[in-house]
Amino acid sequence: VGATLAASIDEIAAGLAEKKPVAVQSDVEEGLAAQLEQLPEDMDESQRLVQAQLALICRQLAPLRTLAAHLIK
Repeated sequence: VGATLAASIDEIAAGLAEKKPVAVQSDVEEGLAAQLEQLPEDMDESQRLVQAQLALICRQLAPLRTLAAHLIK
């Protein structure tokens, strides 16, 4: 999960730095967010909190991608 999020953020940052197009949408990120949002009932409360926060970060990547794409144009 962490590696996927880091790679996505790096991709967006590289696109901005190099003024190269950034994909506005990512199926991988959408799938990961959906997976993270399905919190098992037996999960420890601390784990639930971390997993929920990771899901929120995932959901913020699409708007971030959109903003990056507009800045590059």
